[in-house]
Amino acid sequence: MSKKLLKIVMLFIVFTTMLTTVCYAADSDTTVRIRVRRPRKFDEQVDLKGYGNINVYNILESEEVPIAILDENVDVLLDTFYNNKYLMQEGYDSNTIIGPYHLKLTNYEYPDYNTAKSNADSLTANYGINFYPFYNGKTFNIYGGNFINNAVASDKKNALLQSGINCEVVNGLNKNISVYDTYNNIVLMYSSNYNIYFSSYNNDLNCNSIVIDKNTYRGMMAFSTDINKLVSINKVSLDYYLYGVIANEISAVWPIEAIKAQVLAARTYAVANISPNSTVGYDMQDNQNSQVYGGYGSEKSITNACVDETDGKMIYYDNKLITAFFHSTSGGRTENSENIWMTPLPYLKAVDDPYSNISPYTEWQKSLTKENILSIVKETNANITDVYNVVVTKVSENERVLECIISTNVGDIILKKENVRATLGYDVLLSSWFTITTDCDFYLISENSLKFDNKENSNDNILGKDSLLDDSLLDDSASSQQNQGNSNSSSNTETQNPDDKRVSLDNKYIVSSSGTSKIDNNNLSVISSSGTSKLSAASNVYYFNGRGWGHGVGMSQYGAKKMAEEGFTYEQILKHYYTGVEIK
Repeated sequence: MSKKLLKIVMLFIVFTTMLTTVCYAADSDTTVRIRVRRPRKFDEQVDLKGYGNINVYNILESEEVPIAILDENVDVLLDTFYNNKYLMQEGYDSNTIIGPYHLKLTNYEYPDYNTAKSNADSLTANYGINFYPFYNGKTFNIYGGNFINNAVASDKKNALLQSGINCEVVNGLNKNISVYDTYNNIVLMYSSNYNIYFSSYNNDLNCNSIVIDKNTYRGMMAFSTDINKLVSINKVSLDYYLYGVIANEISAVWPIEAIKAQVLAARTYAVANISPNSTVGYDMQDNQNSQVYGGYGSEKSITNACVDETDGKMIYYDNKLITAFFHSTSGGRTENSENIWMTPLPYLKAVDDPYSNISPYTEWQKSLTKENILSIVKETNANITDVYNVVVTKVSENERVLECIISTNVGDIILKKENVRATLGYDVLLSSWFTITTDCDFYLISENSLKFDNKENSNDNILGKDSLLDDSLLDDSASSQQNQGNSNSSSNTETQNPDDKRVSLDNKYIVSSSGTSKIDNNNLSVISSSGTSKLSAASNVYYFNGRGWGHGVGMSQYGAKKMAEEGFTYEQILKHYYTGVEIK
């Protein structure tokens, strides 16, 4: 009885352990698929080079036995319209000599590539049309020609029918993928399929690899089709993927512990995004949309070693992999995930980050002219002809912008959270931690706010205190001064009170003995002891004064660098930036 009870208890322990523990294999046993956008030269074609012959695999059948063996150099093209230099054509005029219409021979089917290729070559020699094997996922058919339209293809079809060869016209536009040899002959065609991969064995690297447009990638390369695009997908082991990521995401000369922290963040992010049933055929992209990945050409020995030394280690919250967001520079404090996107995540909470302030991007200023902003907003609304103002209306408890409004002649454009950066440009807004000033903002200066080294001068030399009163903005002792950047109109040395306010006069009112009137942007004058100066309240330049670079969620890379320099381990770094996590 006691043995039976013990067995039940042991089974319960094993079962509960399976429910609460997530285990992953070593990096070399896990594969990821990355859409490769660079160094692609053309959207519709790529140059492939192997190390010896290029093997073609249907990975649903086997990753060891190829379905075809091709020459060392081939070109892979989207099935579409090309001129005689194989440049894609938008118009299909008479000068276009290559098109996506083909002849499918209906009585020709072969179990292997070599037999199909041999028969295709014989047909080419006898009938003057380029015939080639077409892989249908199981066996090989024979297709012929690249015709510009159905009429031309039908003429060729009728000629073959008279010779006793049954065939039909098929249109492969944006559906098929063609593989050409160095003589510009098609040697293989197949329907867009994520399961067809190209690779060759690289003796120097001791692994499969392929060169695409002169850049080497470990693993295998597949192709799928999009409208007017040939999508390239690199299937590679997780460790090789990380080799190609880490040196792109963090400097290889930074402290080892900072690099290891980056490795765990990148590994965790990658594994959390593996999606075997992805409808697009890949898990991640090779750019900032996922993680920057450059293949073998990006690898560094020191970053590769950090990947190997932390093999399999990842970041967990409540025994589940986290989404390990990271960024360059926080600006002094990270941000809650819900203040950048939508979902609050318990491990992505704001933390103080003084370590990040070593970054050259801790403080920055960018600018956009009114015309720049107008051109941006006109992209989504052609009726907009004027921009009146750009103003921040809501910020988070961590100073990042939650809402920004662009006022236009057709109404307000309300931008929220990261959509502000997406609209105005990530190259302009390095982060969402920013304030906005303009070239015609005014300072609201308290009566004793300026201290002059020359005691003979007084504040009356700046502006008369009664010249611009707005009872919604100023108290009885306030005056105004137009912003002139960092330059001073006076030769006196002066220091401004940091409590003074800076505002735009756009849509403001003046209160005087004659009543209340709205400020006219084209007819604004300021009276002082120096005389009358005509000013403008219409903004032509908007200055964005910000802190940090990136979304500000999760680990700051510059912060990790500083923490490592101060002696923190990579685990301590990660636990600082990701709240309540475990490393295992």
